[in-house]
Amino acid sequence: MTGPRVAVPILFDGDWDSALIFTYGADLAFYERDLLRQLHTTKNRLVFADHKQMARELLDSESGSQLRQVNRSYVLAPLRVDRAAHAKLILLLRDDRGLLAVGSGNLGMRGYAEPGECFTLYHWSDDDPQHLAAFVAAKDFVDQVLARGLVDEIVRPYVDQAWQEASWLYGSAESDRHPVRHNLDRSLLDQLIEAIGDWTVDELVVHAPFYDHQCRALSELVARLSPTHLQVLLQEGRTSVDPDRLDRVLAAAPCEVQFHSVQAEESGTFLHAKFVLARCSEAAVCLQGSPNLSSPALLQSSPAGNIELANLLIGEHAAFDHLVSDLVVSPEPVELATLGLHLAKDDSSSDDQPGSDCVREFTWVPPDLAGVFIGEVKTPPELMVGETIVDDATWHLEEPVGGTTRFSVRVGDHGGAVIDRVESVRFVFDNGDRSTSVFPYHTNSLSALASGQGRMNLLKHAGDFDIDDEELEHLLTQLDEVLVVDGRSLWRIFRRRLPEPVEEGDEPRVAYEELDWETIQSHPKLKQYQSWDRRSATDPTGLGILLGSIADRFRSEVEQRSGLLSAGQTPLEDPFYDLASTSEAEVEEAVENEQAELEKRRLSARDRAKGQFQRFAKRFAKGIVDDEFVALVGPSVIVPSYVVFNHLCWKLVQLELADPIVIVDIQATLWRFFWGDSDRSGFIAGLSEKEQEAAIEILERHNAEAVLLASLLQAYDVVSEQGSWDELTRLRDVWRMILTHTLWQPTAGAVADASTVAGPTAITPHELLNGLESLARFISEREKLQIVEMALGARPGTVETRTVKMNRGPGDSGATLVAEFVVVDPDAVLTPVIAKTALTELRAVLPAPVEELTLENPEPNNEYIQLTHPSTRSRALADFKEQYYVFVDLAAGVDEELDLPDPPVADWENELDALYSLTR
Repeated sequence: MTGPRVAVPILFDGDWDSALIFTYGADLAFYERDLLRQLHTTKNRLVFADHKQMARELLDSESGSQLRQVNRSYVLAPLRVDRAAHAKLILLLRDDRGLLAVGSGNLGMRGYAEPGECFTLYHWSDDDPQHLAAFVAAKDFVDQVLARGLVDEIVRPYVDQAWQEASWLYGSAESDRHPVRHNLDRSLLDQLIEAIGDWTVDELVVHAPFYDHQCRALSELVARLSPTHLQVLLQEGRTSVDPDRLDRVLAAAPCEVQFHSVQAEESGTFLHAKFVLARCSEAAVCLQGSPNLSSPALLQSSPAGNIELANLLIGEHAAFDHLVSDLVVSPEPVELATLGLHLAKDDSSSDDQPGSDCVREFTWVPPDLAGVFIGEVKTPPELMVGETIVDDATWHLEEPVGGTTRFSVRVGDHGGAVIDRVESVRFVFDNGDRSTSVFPYHTNSLSALASGQGRMNLLKHAGDFDIDDEELEHLLTQLDEVLVVDGRSLWRIFRRRLPEPVEEGDEPRVAYEELDWETIQSHPKLKQYQSWDRRSATDPTGLGILLGSIADRFRSEVEQRSGLLSAGQTPLEDPFYDLASTSEAEVEEAVENEQAELEKRRLSARDRAKGQFQRFAKRFAKGIVDDEFVALVGPSVIVPSYVVFNHLCWKLVQLELADPIVIVDIQATLWRFFWGDSDRSGFIAGLSEKEQEAAIEILERHNAEAVLLASLLQAYDVVSEQGSWDELTRLRDVWRMILTHTLWQPTAGAVADASTVAGPTAITPHELLNGLESLARFISEREKLQIVEMALGARPGTVETRTVKMNRGPGDSGATLVAEFVVVDPDAVLTPVIAKTALTELRAVLPAPVEELTLENPEPNNEYIQLTHPSTRSRALADFKEQYYVFVDLAAGVDEELDLPDPPVADWENELDALYSLTR
């Protein structure tokens, strides 16, 4: 866990949500050039650094000119303290795991990539939660920094975002012993003494690159621990210490003292690691981290001392021996005078004055810079961006209050363009004073990044999936991050493990009563559902991006198919198309192998994505039938979710990204939920009038009516080819319910759009409606039999159907095939009245007759129906073409014509007629 050789950059590998770094000095060019590449999927990036060190860094014009991401794609938060903000921490967080490194290395190539540093690593996951206490302590440290106002208040929301998205940090640790310690309240030496308690220190081993002038920290450490033996590790020519003072202090120590020379294995490495190792008979206690052997680091707490962070670890007697054994230690003690040591200048007390640190809460929201000056400023200062004085600036200074002055500056196009490019800003006041160089917080960019939109660019393609197959999984990940699809989405906001199922094989139950609903409602994932359509174009929510993509891509597809788009606006071609023409391979076989390998990877990625998208859609389908979930999240979540999944399922079938039958079943569930069925009114019907109006507006804005029409025709084709009659019946019932719903309000434009995108090529609106009419009029064989069974009182399963050849009169070739219903239940009753009822009901549900069919095309002609009851030798006939209806009872000698009324027109038929009228 603790070691001097941690390749820190490797720690950043992985898909992290948040990355918080505390450092004394910061090589921001290294951070932007090297680490940001590894953090390209990380949406919350914060660097906390000592403000004096950062001012000196930015004073170097060459260093500052290399920076292009400060406060735009990561937050730079200068820590303003009287002493030094010397803590070193790396905290990487996700919803399901965390990595914490506390040690000695500063942000830079030497601190992170070269030997000579020492870090202690902690990991957390559901499967390995033992280090939770370390993470909780690190969170407490960051929260205290914010609470004490040591950084700009504008930094707080980004830290809060990190905590909310790794809400397992709010859990309780199994142990009260926190291995990560800071000195914001108590000195680290006091905490070390407390950890050792009554144990006797047999040996004390210390190493640090810097000592205080009087060696007071080491003196007090020895005095309070009273070790039997003291081993002081010093790097020849490198350790900063006054050798004379060190010799005098330790000459008076009541213990055996030895000096040893240490080096790293790599010659020339500066040993920057710091540790105090107390070997006791009972255990070993190690203090390792940022503190040097100096008074501000070890003996004092903030604000009198530095801000330090360390690991206070207790283990077996040999637990930390590697801290010494990994170094090259002189086998014998050395004379102090032979090491060539001297006291180096302390950077933290440097007299260099890069300018006045007088700017706070400095933001850039184009075209305005705004912030607070520390001091009373009556005259607008000169504004410098980089090395250029900005002339096109309009100032507004508020009246000073409490020794501070709020300001805003409207910057012209030229100056604004430079600031947008990320340049440092300085102010020159009328008395000649200058501010330190400072980078304004690019509020829009940072907010978008922190809420996940900085890596949400794939969502812009969700409307038509115009992405590579390898990107499908990443798109799904982003969809899952943005959308609240079910109870698990809520549960995972707290990143808890779902409760175990009651019985084996059951789904785990989401215990909504255990969730802190107030906290969930304040989470950005929920808040975006209230604000997705009210954010500026420069700062959209993830949901806003997704819904915008759906609307824009649908409109684009309609216009493209209608020939309204120019050639330059057509979607991108398949990236694997014409690979040979761009390949530099000179051998044809090499090109073919490359193509084959790419195709193999593409298909593999696509196969994985298909299963994942299907499971994602299933989760949503389960969510909307969870009444408790629906009631909790309400219409602000459900209505946009309907739009998203209505569109998503349509595309998944269209692009063969899931099993079409499974998706059609999910679509039917979605439509029944939203529009209702025979058992319950739909979700939209239960909304208030105001909510209904808002819902309809959202549906119209995102072409939901057109997508529904196109999806229904597509689903009809899928189920007709691959599904069962029961599935087709359920789909028909959904469509009939939608047709008659008073809140479903399709327009002529929606019908036209749907016909344009409904298939591989555009069809006419009339063709679209013909297909949807066929769906609405579908009747299964079982339903036909049930009509006869109910009319005659026959037992279920006692009516059969068959196709018979009939000669219907003069001129008939005898080749006409008609449907005959045969009742085999001897107890069933067929009378003229019953026959009239059965024939009328059958006529109402059977599809309209088509041209006469023959034996070569053996489908029954619905112009003629025959109903036969062999047990009673009775029969009923209906020739709808000739309008001839008769009942015959051979046993009773009855031959009676029937007066068959026109069947009633169903409500859904009237609505179909209304749809047809929109196309005229």
